Amino acid sequence: MNLFKLFPVAVAAFALAACDSSSSSSDDGSSSTSTAKSSSSVSAAECALSSDGVKVVLPAGGETFKLGDSVTIVYGAKYSNAGSFDILYYPDSSATGISVVPMSVGPQSPDGTECYTEKVFLSDALSASNAAFFRVKAYNKGTIRGDSKTFTVTK
Repeated sequence: MNLFKLFPVAVAAFALAACDSSSSSSDDGSSSTSTAKSSSSVSAAECALSSDGVKVVLPAGGETFKLGDSVTIVYGAKYSNAGSFDILYYPDSSATGISVVPMSVGPQSPDGTECYTEKVFLSDALSASNAAFFRVKAYNKGTIRGDSKTFTVTK
């Protein structure tokens, strides 16, 4: 099989998957609807920080996702020694967070002037919840973190 012929197809498929809308798709072909704005409508000003920290802009809260969906997370960060970031899923505030990214994401030393976007997958191994949230935290200093607003995750 000629890999060079498959490369443009793979790139096109990735580009389509990376496009954002206000709904999320799941592996079974169904989708869950969210009333949140899309990541393309988030301005850099919404992610801006003047002091060290992380601000999670999306999910904005109130959305409903389904296990199996891909969810777009938009955040801003400022910390000169962040060492990149981890994104954790919490089914509620009393639960232990579970990393939903395979490796560190984002910049090493964000300056608080722009938004960063990551797509994460809500695997079937996660718990459904009506008070779930994501936490984005710096690898080099766990107190540099920010939480999304709560959202619902169904089976």
